[in-house]
Amino acid sequence: MGFTRRDFLALAGVGTLAGIAGCTKPEQKPAEDPGNGPQGSQVDLEEFKDLALDEGAWRYDEDNDVYYQLGLAYCKSPATKTYESLAVFVPGKYFSAEKNGDTYRCTVDEKAVVGGFTPSTAPILMPVNTGTLSPQTSPTAYSYDGLAPFMQAGCIYVYAGFRGRSAGYDTASGKNELYPGGSPWPVVDLKAAVRYLRYNAGCLPCDASRVFVFGFAAGGGVSAVLGSSGNSALYAPYLESIGAATHDAKGAALSDAVFGSASWCPVTSFDEANAAYEWAMGQYSAEGTRAEGTWTRRLSQDLAGAYGDYVNEMDLRLSDDTQLTLDVTDGDAYALGADMAKNASVASVNVTQAMRSQVNNMMKSLDYIVVVVILSACALAFIVLYNLSNISITERVREIATVKVLGFYPRETQSYVFREILMLKGMGALLGLPFGKLLHAYVMQQISVEMVSFEVRIAALSYGLSFVITIVLALLVNL
Repeated sequence: MGFTRRDFLALAGVGTLAGIAGCTKPEQKPAEDPGNGPQGSQVDLEEFKDLALDEGAWRYDEDNDVYYQLGLAYCKSPATKTYESLAVFVPGKYFSAEKNGDTYRCTVDEKAVVGGFTPSTAPILMPVNTGTLSPQTSPTAYSYDGLAPFMQAGCIYVYAGFRGRSAGYDTASGKNELYPGGSPWPVVDLKAAVRYLRYNAGCLPCDASRVFVFGFAAGGGVSAVLGSSGNSALYAPYLESIGAATHDAKGAALSDAVFGSASWCPVTSFDEANAAYEWAMGQYSAEGTRAEGTWTRRLSQDLAGAYGDYVNEMDLRLSDDTQLTLDVTDGDAYALGADMAKNASVASVNVTQAMRSQVNNMMKSLDYIVVVVILSACALAFIVLYNLSNISITERVREIATVKVLGFYPRETQSYVFREILMLKGMGALLGLPFGKLLHAYVMQQISVEMVSFEVRIAALSYGLSFVITIVLALLVNL
């Protein structure tokens, strides 16, 4: 079954909502950290006025009852206008609106209730939709796709853009200077987005202290870092460089700590990610850029070895203080130490590469069986087509004799008879394709086992080859 990244995040969001619903608070808590940042008369109260949300710039999706704003810059000095902006989506019941041309001026309806939440308890959900730490852009055009579960549950959905793992050029501003990418910028940008939301908490129907982030793979890693580094002083100079809000319009310090983080399969070791891949997968490949005799294969092996050294430097230990190490072997750059299997706490050790080799060898053996089955099927098809042609001609002897009496030449008679037979065979071949697919699915279902899963997929080329082979056999029979 096809499962896209958007489908996964939507499902993950629904799971997150289930956990949030049980944590509803009756009153809103201030989203600030009094011990972190300037307050009161020590700050310029109008320093971040340019980040104030325009309450008269809301747009409305009447069909789905959603108010939204797109392309909101969440910092004063963005390194890239292409990525450092966000979009806000709000359930329509939370607002009382006055139309002004194409936009609406919205005020919060404190009595509204959506999905068990009120404007003072509604949480903010922020997806981190990047599996490979590529940059994420906020929407430039409105679409209701994927919003339904969040809007119906009464949540505020914020899709914030951020920089990715690499530097780049800002296409929005047209500058020729590279903007910085990689660590820590994705997290810095999202922290700035969180602060922006809390700066504008007064005109948003939400509990700004309850910001939830969620993602998978590299996005899960960013989500995990956001969840564990709230208000960390390490990010202060980076946040200052992009003009992230530090205090609200009343001078109260703003927090960038999130209330919750849902991190599926998080990738957090970004600095070692390439080496980790070569250790886990790349060193076992001998194809493409990792073929024997290439310098890139040597690079792959060196990276795998470097990752082994990195893991050993962690000094990982079991509960009985036994150290876990990766030892160099003859076949691999590093493999898990055999001593691990001797530990009483370890039931068994399975080597993925050995299982992969075993399955590959088994599949190679099956290739010969597949060839035999195909040849047998071709022979059977030839015999069946030959017999059907003979039966057809035998039953039409008088008809053929009549055609000859009418003056048909031998070639014309042959064409008359075999053209009809060939058309019937072609129709049979076309009708047989869908039934063959159903039969294939049934057979694969019957041979499924717990240890091995077979993907039921037939390529378009297979259908084409099946049809062509049938027609070729029919032509051979006609000879």
